[in-house]
Amino acid sequence: MAKANEINEEQFEQDFVAGMLEAAKTRINPETPTIKIIRDERVLFTFRVRALDEDEWQSCRRKSLMNRGKPTEEVNNARFINQVIYEATLEEDKEKTWKVKQLWKQFGVVTGSELVGKILSVGEKNKIFEVISNLSGYYDDYEDMVKN
Repeated sequence: MAKANEINEEQFEQDFVAGMLEAAKTRINPETPTIKIIRDERVLFTFRVRALDEDEWQSCRRKSLMNRGKPTEEVNNARFINQVIYEATLEEDKEKTWKVKQLWKQFGVVTGSELVGKILSVGEKNKIFEVISNLSGYYDDYEDMVKN
């Protein structure tokens, strides 16, 4: 009986290690869904987004701080969402959307994330932010994550 328990423990440990290795490999969702900006039943433009890793999320948060380094330091939520959308946009799509200097000049902005705020509506930004959050592994319902 002791031998059977040893085998079960060994198998459990091997399965556990294999599961941890698989989790590490699949930590970043490879999907790149296409976002369609539709108004008045017309697709105005599209771009693709990807998951962000923890360092990228933290970078977006830092770039969105108001009163940086002071006791009243806080995140500007609108700026944060704009930054997340900008960072999550695939590089080749950024070139065609958020990095178009003609649009920067027209809207009086100096960064791609600022252009996000000038082009997209609040509702569009919130929906896109949710897509990026889900791709990045954030869950709306903690209970679902624990059950699965």
